[in-house]
Amino acid sequence: MRKRENVLCISFAVGGGHTQAAKERIKQLRKNCADIHIIEKDLIVDLVNPLFGKIVHKFLNLALKKRWVRIRNLIFSGQPLADQVVLFPSVFIATLITLIKHDIDKVISTQPVGILAMSKAILVAEKFLKKEISFELVIPELPTAKAVSFFTPIQRLKPFYKKRLLLTSVHPYCEFGKTDAEFWMQNCGIDSKQVSYAHFPVRSEFLLPDNQAISREKTQSLSLQFKAKEFESLMPFYKKDTVTLNRDKQSISVNISPSTILTTIMLGSRPLEKTLLNYARSFVKAVPENNLPYNHCIILICSDTASIISPAFTKLKKALKNLPSVAKLTILPIPFQEASTLAPLILRSDATITCSGGMTSIELMQFARGKIWIHSDFLDKTWKSASSREMPIWEIGNAEYLIHKRQAVIINPRSLQSEYMKLVTDINQQA
Repeated sequence: MRKRENVLCISFAVGGGHTQAAKERIKQLRKNCADIHIIEKDLIVDLVNPLFGKIVHKFLNLALKKRWVRIRNLIFSGQPLADQVVLFPSVFIATLITLIKHDIDKVISTQPVGILAMSKAILVAEKFLKKEISFELVIPELPTAKAVSFFTPIQRLKPFYKKRLLLTSVHPYCEFGKTDAEFWMQNCGIDSKQVSYAHFPVRSEFLLPDNQAISREKTQSLSLQFKAKEFESLMPFYKKDTVTLNRDKQSISVNISPSTILTTIMLGSRPLEKTLLNYARSFVKAVPENNLPYNHCIILICSDTASIISPAFTKLKKALKNLPSVAKLTILPIPFQEASTLAPLILRSDATITCSGGMTSIELMQFARGKIWIHSDFLDKTWKSASSREMPIWEIGNAEYLIHKRQAVIINPRSLQSEYMKLVTDINQQA
C-alpha cells in the first residue's frame, strides 16, 4: 500500500508573488496525488514569532506600496545576517520540529530566506526519520543574473547542500550566447539537471495555448467581480458610448467593442493611489490628440487589501471624478480581481501597464498578447543608467527580461502620451 506523502510548504506573505506561487504549487501537487497532506507555513509568522511576523509583514508591504526602494535594498543587504544569525535558530528549530512531527517527505519553499537553516534541519530530520527528504526551491522571479534575492543565498550554501537542492523556475535569460547550464552554474553554482521548468506554478488561467487570443473583430464580454456597494459607487464612471454594462448580483459584464482600445493598469497587489491617478491624468491628455475613430477604456485595478469603498479609494474616485470629461474615454477603477476574471481581461487588453514584480512578469510574458509597459518612477531615457536606487535590482532584472523577450517598454505617467499614440497608430494600421 502506497504511503501518504507529507509536504511542508513555506512562503512569505510580502507582496503577492511568494504566496501565489505556493498556492499554485500546492494545487499542482494535489492534482497529481490524491493522497497527500500539505502543511503550509509562513516563514516569519509560523517559524519565528507570530507578533514579530505580523509587524514585519505590515512594514515590508508598506515599503512595497510606497516604493521605498532604499529600505528594501537595506533589508536585502541584511539578508545574510538574518539567514546565518538572527533567524537561523528559530527557523532551524521550528522546521526540524515540523519535519519530525508530521513525518515530512518533501519541503517546498517559495521564498529565499532561511535556506541554510532549512537545509540543516532537513539533514537532522533525515537521520531521525531514517528516510530522505527532498528540498525544492520555487523561484517566483524571472531568472536573470540580477535575481540576487534568490541566487545569493544559494551561492552561499556549501556544495553538499547545493547538490541536494532542486529548483523550479522558468527558462533563464542567458546573455552573450550562454547556455542554461552555464547560467545556473555561474549564478547559483548548481548543475542545470537540478532545475525543473516543467512544473513552474503559473496560475492555470494563464496557461492557454500559444496561438489563442481574443479577436478584436467582435465584441468581447469581460466579467468583473464586484460587491453591491462597490458597483453602486462606480456607476458614475461608466460611459455607454464606450462600454456596455450588464449587471448581476456579484459581477458586471463589460462589453468591449472592436473599436475600443483597452488598457489595463495593474501595479501589483498594493498600488499607490497617487500613481493610478497620475496615469488617469495622462490618459485625459493623450486621448483628445487622437482623431481616429476609436473609443478608449482604461481599467485601474486597485488594492487587494482594501475595498473600493475604503477611505483611500474613495479619495481616488473623488479625484477621478474631478478630471476633465473626455469624449470616448472611460476610466474605470475596479477592485482587485481573481485570476479567472483577470486572465480574459489581460488577454483582450491592447496594452498592460505593470510593475516588474516576479510572478506578474512571468504571467504577462507567457500570456499577454498586447503591449507590455513596465511602470517605473524614472523616465525611459534614463533606463540604461538606472541603478538599484530607482528599482530593486531583481525588478530591474525582470524588466530587462521582458524587454528582451517581449519588447516591453519602460513607462511612467510623463512618458505615457507618446507610447499611447504609437499604440493607437499601430492598431489603426492593422485594422
